[in-house]
Amino acid sequence: MSAQEFDVIIIGAGPGGSTAAHTLARAGRRVLAIDRAEFPRVRICAGSITPGAMRLLELSPDEYPHTI
Repeated sequence: MSAQEFDVIIIGAGPGGSTAAHTLARAGRRVLAIDRAEFPRVRICAGSITPGAMRLLELSPDEYPHTI
């Protein structure tokens, strides 16, 4: 197993952790997100992102995965 270095390690890859990981990675940081659950996990959710969140994350509707 080879060792890897990260600038940031995020514990918990739910909505907050995933957003933090995405933002930091886009800023050029080497990020590792760790979660105890397996992905994709079964979770009932509204399944949408608000227009404000799309702007904040700099995503276009074409980039957002509408299905998993």
